Amino acid sequence: NSRRAREELVLAERISRRRRRRKKRKIKINVVRMAVCAVILVGVIIGIYNLGTTIAGALHGGGKGGSAAANFSGFYYYEEDRRDRYADYAARHPQLTAEEVVWRVGADIDLPFYTNISEINDVYANPLLVNKYNRLPEDYTPGDIINTSFGHQMTSDTKAAYESMRDAAGKEGFHISAFSAYRSIEYQKGLYNRRLLEKDISEVDSLCARGGHSEHHTGRAVDIVGPGGTTENFAGTPEAEWLKNNASRFGFIVRYTDENSDVTGYQAAPWHVTYVGVNIAEKMRAEGIESLEEYVVKFVNHTPPEQ
Repeated sequence: NSRRAREELVLAERISRRRRRRKKRKIKINVVRMAVCAVILVGVIIGIYNLGTTIAGALHGGGKGGSAAANFSGFYYYEEDRRDRYADYAARHPQLTAEEVVWRVGADIDLPFYTNISEINDVYANPLLVNKYNRLPEDYTPGDIINTSFGHQMTSDTKAAYESMRDAAGKEGFHISAFSAYRSIEYQKGLYNRRLLEKDISEVDSLCARGGHSEHHTGRAVDIVGPGGTTENFAGTPEAEWLKNNASRFGFIVRYTDENSDVTGYQAAPWHVTYVGVNIAEKMRAEGIESLEEYVVKFVNHTPPEQ
């Protein structure tokens, strides 16, 4: 009996030890589970906080994107009645700086193309901003348009500047010539409608202006070609590179580039130059301004503070 009692005691001790080990394992598992839950909870809290900060930044904050809004009113071209549009555009484009948000909204770039269209009143202004938000009057014809000896029509200033640029390029070994210049509104309508027969409207709008919205109506825009003789093969040529680097010396800007395509709504057209005068063209180059829209907001629609 004594032996049996000892065996039962040993067995009971073993069972007790097993129960203690299982209990310890459960405690460890529960601790690990609690730790994992705590980590997840902290991550969720941080995520919510960051989301809240981003949203708040879009409405009130300062640097890039959503946090850019605090600095909106610090720009001299800030307009109070566009405040909500700044915040909305910043939230939709968090990669933009506050400066970019303010001038883009000032140029109506936050709105869909061909909406909120204004008719241009001062058709003799320089620069003359003709784009997808600014339309020339239906009966518009440039007052100083003249015929050229090379078969196009341009304003007199544009013609003189183009000839100087063409001759300078030739002296440096680059051969450029005008392919297209002035177009009437009626001609542009026909061109646009013909393209609609071949492509869908979104693609046509990225390649061709609608009637009344083309810079060619002003007589200040010139399409340039090189020795190849067409605009389609102009990109990437030595002449295109020369034009990009030298057009401002003669008062021209390359109007539609890869860098400003989201502002203009057009695919890059390295052959399309617009005459704005040497002062404006060189200022844009010096200031790193990539579109006429940006220049007009900063230097035409608003007066910069004295430096």
